[in-house]
Amino acid sequence: MLTLKNINTYKPEYYDLMPPCLYLQTEDGKDWYYHRLKFQADTLKICYDSDNVIRMASYNAEHICPPSGCSVSEVAPDEVPVGFNDLGDWIFDGAGIVARVYTAEELIAQAEALRAKLLAQATTALAPLQDAIDLDLATDAERTSLEAWKTFRVLLNRLDVSTAPDIKWPVEPGRALLDGNA
Repeated sequence: MLTLKNINTYKPEYYDLMPPCLYLQTEDGKDWYYHRLKFQADTLKICYDSDNVIRMASYNAEHICPPSGCSVSEVAPDEVPVGFNDLGDWIFDGAGIVARVYTAEELIAQAEALRAKLLAQATTALAPLQDAIDLDLATDAERTSLEAWKTFRVLLNRLDVSTAPDIKWPVEPGRALLDGNA
């Protein structure tokens, strides 16, 4: 199985005579565009960063344009784990694809990002409900919904994300009904 390590941009010797485009080569001087043709047709090509986190994957090497500093390796189709994706959840350990184990700091950062996203959703939901209250045009359902969204937002703000991934997240208003938890 072929691996092209630490791919970066470079300026060819005759750059002024060549078409303007992005030229890539490996750390040992192999041209990306030429050597990508040497990958086997039926393998999964995975592009991973310096931390070995898989950032993109395709069975067609032409669909991969490695970011600076990334490497590309191929993996046999029968060695690709069930559930594999190229969203940062997997790493390449030098021999195969394995599930990524997140550090405590990464889990806390993920929890903070999720909380921020949920807070933004709550704020978006609250604005028209609060307008209806302020204008004395709110229905009973809108008043109930406003209280539920405000409660949800307060509970989100009180979460201790330092315990990630062991966080008991509050249920988004309306979600309990959709999930059958009402």
